[in-house]
Amino acid sequence: MRAAVRLVAPVILAAIFAYSGWVKLAHPADFAAAVAAYRLLPPAGIGLVAVALPVFELLLAATLVVPQWRQEGAGIALALLFLFFTATAAAQARHLNVDCGCFGPDPWRPLRAVPPLIRDGALMAAAAIARLAPNLDRGARRR
Repeated sequence: MRAAVRLVAPVILAAIFAYSGWVKLAHPADFAAAVAAYRLLPPAGIGLVAVALPVFELLLAATLVVPQWRQEGAGIALALLFLFFTATAAAQARHLNVDCGCFGPDPWRPLRAVPPLIRDGALMAAAAIARLAPNLDRGARRR
């Protein structure tokens, strides 16, 4: 069971980050508008994030499928997802009606149906599992 979890969690995360990064690169103006809607960055930062984040997500997806990098990639994914969660919570606390821009201008409906904080929380749990699963296996073997 642990071996399956150790493999499935990073693969799911990799697929989500790869899709998200690809869609953002395909629609950079839409993603820049989504970033701007959060009202967290100065105008120069919006353009930088709109260009750099999708590339970073694609690279992160690659780390999650390479066994030697998987654990570190999962840790980075966890940190990035926490940043997304925090930005979304801040926007909601300020009563901003933002579309995260995570999955493009017309995202896959099941992804959009899940409230963003719940979705980000579930993805953070998957990243934590991917990050910690190898350590849990080592601890179980010592007993």
